[in-house]
Amino acid sequence: MFVTNSQNVSTQNSSINSMMFNGAMQAAPRRSVRTGPSSSPLAAFAATTAPHVLTGSLLASPVHAAAQALITTTTPAGRWAAATRPGPAPTVSTRSTSAAAAAGGSDAAGRAAPSWVCFAAPATAPAAVRQERGSEDTGLSRYRCHSKDGAVVDAVVDARSPQLIAVRITASYANVPHQAPQELQLHWGMYRASGTKWHHPREAVPPDSSPESGGNGAMRTAMTWDERAGAWAVRFEVPAQLAPLHLAFALYQRAFDKYDKPLRAPHFCVPVGMGAGRPEPLGASVVASKPGGGDPTDPRDAACAVNFAVFSRHASSIQLCLVRVKVPSAAEAAAAGAPLEPLAVQNVLEIVLDPLTHRTGDVWHICVYGLKDLESLCWAWRADGEILWQNGNRFHPGFMLMDPWATRAVPVLLTEGSHKAAPRLPPSQRSVEPVLLGSLAAFVHSPFDWQGSAVPAGLRGGQSRVRALEEGVVVELDVAAFTSGPDAQASVPPEHQGKYLGILDRVDHLKAVGATAVMLAPVVLGAAGPDGGPRRPLALFAPDPAFAVGGPLSAASELKTAIRGLHRAGIEVIMQVEFCVTAEGGDASSGRLQGLRGLDHAVYYRDGLEAPVLNCGHPVVRSLVVSALRHWATEYRVEGFCFLNAENLAQDKFGSVMDNPTLAEEIASDPLLRNLKLIAAVSNPSLLPRSAERGFPHWGVWMQLNERFTSDLGAYLASSQRGLLSAVATRLTGSADLFAARWDAG
Repeated sequence: MFVTNSQNVSTQNSSINSMMFNGAMQAAPRRSVRTGPSSSPLAAFAATTAPHVLTGSLLASPVHAAAQALITTTTPAGRWAAATRPGPAPTVSTRSTSAAAAAGGSDAAGRAAPSWVCFAAPATAPAAVRQERGSEDTGLSRYRCHSKDGAVVDAVVDARSPQLIAVRITASYANVPHQAPQELQLHWGMYRASGTKWHHPREAVPPDSSPESGGNGAMRTAMTWDERAGAWAVRFEVPAQLAPLHLAFALYQRAFDKYDKPLRAPHFCVPVGMGAGRPEPLGASVVASKPGGGDPTDPRDAACAVNFAVFSRHASSIQLCLVRVKVPSAAEAAAAGAPLEPLAVQNVLEIVLDPLTHRTGDVWHICVYGLKDLESLCWAWRADGEILWQNGNRFHPGFMLMDPWATRAVPVLLTEGSHKAAPRLPPSQRSVEPVLLGSLAAFVHSPFDWQGSAVPAGLRGGQSRVRALEEGVVVELDVAAFTSGPDAQASVPPEHQGKYLGILDRVDHLKAVGATAVMLAPVVLGAAGPDGGPRRPLALFAPDPAFAVGGPLSAASELKTAIRGLHRAGIEVIMQVEFCVTAEGGDASSGRLQGLRGLDHAVYYRDGLEAPVLNCGHPVVRSLVVSALRHWATEYRVEGFCFLNAENLAQDKFGSVMDNPTLAEEIASDPLLRNLKLIAAVSNPSLLPRSAERGFPHWGVWMQLNERFTSDLGAYLASSQRGLLSAVATRLTGSADLFAARWDAG
């Protein structure tokens, strides 16, 4: 096991000197959001005998019958309440899975509003109450847009009735009277998963409608003149069981055979039974909930409004995939044992996002109402766009992609047909392999009981529980190696071997060697690297479910339990993290198309490299990294981080070494992170500023791992050669040859 004697910290540059401890342990491997009711909220996914991908017709059909199984009953607007409302309502967390997005159009206050603007109608509750609950009434939503001819197009969606959703569309040419038509028709259709396939449910077709000649799939409905409003108007009554869907349309003047469309889209689009959503925070966030019809205290029975947002600058089309999985009980998960079994799919629902309604800047967003049993609900994205690799794009719409901001991720074995066929170069990931999907279980799981465990220094004014790093001993600990093997068999029960909980069975061993802190080898969800290389990260916010005894959904709770046990023993936890190479694979190697690469390779990765190297010089990636660190510090209460391959933090988006690395400085300046232990483990010093003449840029906060301490003392202890005494003395006195100030170095 690697043990760091932290007394050997350089006073010049805060280096950490590591020492090999023989025989003790095994060596570890290296808002303008609209929330509330809808007359047709998306319901809990009912179990069916066969999974369905809801991409077909909205008419009465087997697919439509499957869609009806996904719909809950309607609740009037007045019954919706925010998740934070006190009382007997179920406890559903309204925390988002991430901090607010800081770049790429996600800041609605700093960018122009989209051309198709949604306004939520005033709620019936007092304004002060609405603000406290953090939700707004969506029983009545209004949209406004301007056409190319200058018409003002308004759409009002009235979802206050439990049976019908009324949609009233008006078009006014008062501002451009010279463009005013003598008669006007609506060229329209409805769709859910494919914007190119319009449908016309007979229950929703207004009077005086007829299919457009030519068989292009559109319906034409005559609009009537409303004298009081001074506009052309038409009304739709959509049965609640058909939602969620999009109502797409254009204005048509038959006299001139002319279509009037929006400025930046091929047609207008109105969400029915769902909301446009908001661009921040990224990831998934519960924005409202209401008690279910069953046990009012059971959060799984609550109907929730969930906002989903994802960054993709270069995608031309984004689809939200909601996947209902079968969650095994704790006993079933324990009986399954290792290896980890993927979860089985029950139902899949896909909703395509309209760029006019569901996109703000570079962020795509949607709010889905009435979701039940969030514990068994997962989500993913499909992304499509230009496929020219020289432009940095790697889109493949046939694959579901994990949200980079998901705080829980589980392996799911999709059914045949879930991977859509596409005439693209397929990634090496086979369709029969399980994919990693984000899970919404965190919003309904009970808050973890830390049992009085102190928070790390810097978090809500807390103080460090143990001692300063220069007075401690840090033991590097790999979960799998430390809890299994001959040394662990005597104290770790078989069910805990190779698991988070096995750490607690060997706490006494850590105390016996004098450990004051453990450096936990990467526990974020990962996979084997390209071409069978070392394990690399895939989800920066989610713990690895492979180390959980109780199944994939227990990973977060069991990791927190292990950290709590170490804290109670007086041992701090420092996490090893890597923001360099991921397990997705590069252009010249095998790997998985799992999330970042498929969503926007040109932004998240540096181009022109064989390995998939994160583009830490891009502001969106910097926001992702800082938010992930803050998540682990607050949710898991770790005391610090050791950054593997830390030299990548010192490079810009072009791969050039920065003398003043932006990301490293941002981490050192963060009010929450700067009080934690920040350790840079550099594998290639030549990629540091000034070829590492001054070490890793530290701002008085960062420390740097001294690998020479490990190698020199390890060689001396192994061979006891007298010629190594000079090197050992240099290491024990702070490694001045490596970290002393060099003012002549520039």
